[in-house]
Amino acid sequence: MVSLNTNVAAMMTQRHLSQAADQNVESQRNLSSGYRINSASDDAAGLQISNTLHVQTRGIDVALRNAHDAYSVAQTAEGALHESSDILQRLRSLGLQAANGSHEQDDRKSLQQEVIALQDELDRVAITTTFADKNLFNGSYGSQSFHIGANANSISLALRNMRTHIPEMGGQHYLGDSLDKDWRVTRDNQQFAFEYQDNEGQAQSKVLTLKVGDNLEEVATYINAQQSVVDASVTQDHQLQFFTSTLNAPEGITWKG
Repeated sequence: MVSLNTNVAAMMTQRHLSQAADQNVESQRNLSSGYRINSASDDAAGLQISNTLHVQTRGIDVALRNAHDAYSVAQTAEGALHESSDILQRLRSLGLQAANGSHEQDDRKSLQQEVIALQDELDRVAITTTFADKNLFNGSYGSQSFHIGANANSISLALRNMRTHIPEMGGQHYLGDSLDKDWRVTRDNQQFAFEYQDNEGQAQSKVLTLKVGDNLEEVATYINAQQSVVDASVTQDHQLQFFTSTLNAPEGITWKG
């Protein structure tokens, strides 16, 4: 008896139809997913390479977003630094203006009032500059890392405290006793000596011979011309004052003369 199971031609036709159906299903799966490889049965080695590249691509996408975040933080910080730079330039201009001998004490007091207002503005910039609820310039930001590569590549951004009351912003300041406005150098106080301890802990000393008859302003000018450790100036109350930057700041200064 002839049946389908014994009809070789029919069996071959059935096998070819089944293969065609399987290929049709696979083609539809590839077309719907958009991928050539959908499982290990398609291409085991190709699937492994594809997965590796896919992981790196996802990592690069995240790294790109991280880089944009870092750029935004840097832009925000740059804007605050630009504003602070303008304030510092104005403070320097006021300092040079106040040092001019043509100004009276009342003029310097007016200049000092503007200086105080600018210092407050500098503090306001430092306190209010934030990014994503993080303050950038009040000393709490520190150093932050941004991952900008598909693997472990990173960059660091460090921001420091910019408030005016910290030593890093103001250096060290030393103030002498108030003298009479008509004070002059005499032979009895002609020798001016000051001692200090440098950053390495070494004791240093300098002795200057002042010119008899010089007033306090001329003394400050002479001291500045003879050394570079400190900057000497005179306050509106006729006090000799010394200033040194933080990078060179001695541990302490004593003087007599």
